[in-house]
Amino acid sequence: MKASNPHEALRLNKQAFLDVLAAYGVTDPRIFGSDARGDFRPNSDLDILVSRTRPMSYSVIARLRREASEALGWPVDLVFDTALKDEVRVDIARDIRSLP
Repeated sequence: MKASNPHEALRLNKQAFLDVLAAYGVTDPRIFGSDARGDFRPNSDLDILVSRTRPMSYSVIARLRREASEALGWPVDLVFDTALKDEVRVDIARDIRSLP
């Protein structure tokens, strides 16, 4: 069953999504962006801020993003907290929330 919004995707597939993150050493997923603010659109991806426990090549990051989106059944944009500039970190902090 295809989810009609990111909330439903998380409700249906959260554990599979978390399993993919764990397999790559990715921890502490937090939602930010349009979904966290409640103004997502049908074509919005789900913005997830994460931490990582080990370095990753660009090809591994691309594979992680693809597998995470497939597991969730919704497009995911994973953002690593170590990659944020201070001004972006402040913007994200305004609407960040834990996974439901």
